Amino acid sequence: MTVLARPARASRAAAAARGAGERDQLGRIPPDLWEALAADEDARARYYGKVYWRGPGQCAYFLGALSSGGHGRFRAGTRRAAADRPGSLVVPAHIYGYVLSRGVPGPDPVTGCLPVIRHRCDEPSCQAAVHLTAGSPAENSRDYLARRADPYSPWRRIQSWGESPSLRPSGARSRNP
Repeated sequence: MTVLARPARASRAAAAARGAGERDQLGRIPPDLWEALAADEDARARYYGKVYWRGPGQCAYFLGALSSGGHGRFRAGTRRAAADRPGSLVVPAHIYGYVLSRGVPGPDPVTGCLPVIRHRCDEPSCQAAVHLTAGSPAENSRDYLARRADPYSPWRRIQSWGESPSLRPSGARSRNP
């Protein structure tokens, strides 16, 4: 059994100084702790047990806890640890899956910032390794805006029934006379 230690406050402050912001989930946990979480066989078995695998090339849905944004939340590690050292952490499931499949990504050589783990599909609970990629926050925003412009994407702005006659329930009148 691997006992995991919480990172010291000094290392958290150093990560924040390097540009690890609110959206930088990798920067909140040091790389050696990510490696220890990924090496825990019990946690790996629990993670794979919470993923519904549809088939090759298709989304694999996380069946465990979900955040308000739809991303999976997974308790990695074990709860059986010493009282002064927490043995488990709740992490985003797609980042845990990325670390299992590809290892812990390193910082960008130019900026020194750790990447964000992005979905190539439009499903936040997807765990398929081929749908996950590392990139910058700017790339993540560009992908989102490009998908939102696609009329067939689920991220497309959905009109309310008052704005479009074809979306109104039968018998409903427009709000604008």
